[in-house]
Amino acid sequence: MESLEKKFAVIEEKKKKLKAQEKAIKMKEKRAIRMKSSDFGNLIIKAGISHISKEALFGALLEISEKINNAKNISEWEEKSKRNQKESQQKQQITISFKSPPNKEAKEILKQNGFKWNKFRGEYYGFGLKENLSEMLKGHECILESLN
Repeated sequence: MESLEKKFAVIEEKKKKLKAQEKAIKMKEKRAIRMKSSDFGNLIIKAGISHISKEALFGALLEISEKINNAKNISEWEEKSKRNQKESQQKQQITISFKSPPNKEAKEILKQNGFKWNKFRGEYYGFGLKENLSEMLKGHECILESLN
């Protein structure tokens, strides 16, 4: 009888250990899901589409899911991602100052390229390729300085 009680106690102890292991596994799974969700959020921000509504974003993802079976689409998307990463690595930190207040066209060019106005210093700042910006702002009296 005593040995039966010992076996029962051992089995109960094993049950407790298994429940603890199961709980730890579930916590790891939840953490992995949170990390993946965070990664997806970061990708949405990097792609510059965080401003669109959830419905529009979901519709775009459904469209992607329809095209995902085509290996050509996947390879094109991967190539586009590689080009974007390479381009973003080449971008420099740039400040742009104007001799006189810039016109609407110049302001729009800077805004489209992610440049912000620093009213304290009286100049625009952001990241970009100096050659591209000087070409876009040709005809506007401005000074481009690379801070890298």
